[in-house]
Amino acid sequence: VYVSLLILTSRGGIWFGTLALLLTDIYARIQVKDRRKYNLIYFGSTALVLVALVVNFDYIKPFLDFSFSRLFVGSNLNEFSSGRIDLYKEAIRLFLSSPIIGVGTTLAVVYDASPWYHSTFLDTLAGAGIVGLVMLGFHMFQKYKLLLKNKQDPFVVFVYIGFICSGLFGVFDVTYYHFIWLILFAILL
Repeated sequence: VYVSLLILTSRGGIWFGTLALLLTDIYARIQVKDRRKYNLIYFGSTALVLVALVVNFDYIKPFLDFSFSRLFVGSNLNEFSSGRIDLYKEAIRLFLSSPIIGVGTTLAVVYDASPWYHSTFLDTLAGAGIVGLVMLGFHMFQKYKLLLKNKQDPFVVFVYIGFICSGLFGVFDVTYYHFIWLILFAILL
C-alpha cells in the first residue's frame, strides 16, 4: 500500500502515509508477542517489495522521480502548495458570503471556481457553511468515539491510526469529497 502512495505522487499522501506507516509499526512492535516472527514478516515483506521495485524499476522510476521532485518545490508558500493558498482564500471568501449554509455544490458553474478547495474543512465551510462543518464534526466525533470503545483490538487501533492520518491529510487536501453525504448522513440519524 505504501509503495502505491509513492507512485501516485501525492505529497500529502506520502507525508501522512509515512506517518501512518511509522505509527502502525511502532504500535505493532510494542504489542506483538513474538518479535522475531514480526521482524521476519516485516523485513521479508519489505524485501519482496524492494525486489519488485528493482525488477520493475524502469517502469516505476518516472513516477518516483516525479513524486520526490514535488516534495519540496516552489519559491513561495503558494507555489509550494500547488496554488492551494489561493484556493484556501477563495474558500474562505465564499464561506464569508454565506456562513450559515454555504454556497452549495455548483461552485464551478456559479463562481467559476474550483469544485473543491484541497481542504476537507474549507471545502465543507465553503459548500455547506457552519451547518456542514457541524455535521462533519459530529461524524468525526462518532467515528472516533466508536473506535475508542474497541481500542483493545489491534485492528481497530490500526484503523484509528489510519483515520487520524487521513484526517490530518484532510487539512491540506480533501479526504471527504463534497458534503452531500453529510446531508444524507444527517437525514439517516
